[in-house]
Amino acid sequence: MKNLDYDDMKYLQVEVENQVLVVTIHRSNVANAINKDILYELRKVFTVAENNEEIQGIIITGEKTYFAAGADISEMFACNKTNVQEYIEYAHTTFHQIEHIAKPVIAAINGLTFGGGCELALCCDIRIATETAVFAFPEVTLGIIPSFGGTQRLTRLIGVGRAKEMIFTGKQIDAYKAQNYGLVNEVVPDGMALNQAKKLMEIILSASKFAVRCGKLAIHEGINDNFTKGICLEKQLAAECFCSSDKNNRMEEFLKKNKS
Repeated sequence: MKNLDYDDMKYLQVEVENQVLVVTIHRSNVANAINKDILYELRKVFTVAENNEEIQGIIITGEKTYFAAGADISEMFACNKTNVQEYIEYAHTTFHQIEHIAKPVIAAINGLTFGGGCELALCCDIRIATETAVFAFPEVTLGIIPSFGGTQRLTRLIGVGRAKEMIFTGKQIDAYKAQNYGLVNEVVPDGMALNQAKKLMEIILSASKFAVRCGKLAIHEGINDNFTKGICLEKQLAAECFCSSDKNNRMEEFLKKNKS
């Protein structure tokens, strides 16, 4: 396993194995609460990952029994109307970068996932959670609302009614209810989220990397635009796939196997 050389990385542990970058939030003394330093470090990590061909997939997880307990309340408490908007904009830009990186991103959720931590998980393409993982948007109990994109991403993922219930009440849901809602793709035994994420990423990376990237782009643009434009983009990206040597090699190999 090769460590990436980040001189100023304080709250994230990063390592690469088999073309997969594993990013671990390393702040368990405060339940991996997300502060502005973590946002900065996530930006740096994902900028490197975007431009490094040795990295083809990313997994985000948290140390111990936390994914992330939300935004750092002690940091946000000091904000006023003006600088909280700057803070939120910084988070939006960071999470947009994570969501729209061309490479696949999986969240390996091993425990408590509240507020900003849940919003971070929503930026990932796929979410795998342990049986004892717990999810909530408790912001309303503190007199605020989810502000790192949660009101928008959660609604698009699980539907208006369920999103309103979670955001209006702040109540916690377990991993199986989160899976039923569509918030989580898969529930695994405790301690197995990262291993399962690695196995799934191995399957994803065995497919055409270019095709996976095109599929991700088509899905994102279709959700964020309208159906007609999404269909047009799908057609364009499919045509690009048909021009790739990877497509020719994979289809040729498929046809050879079927003849034998």
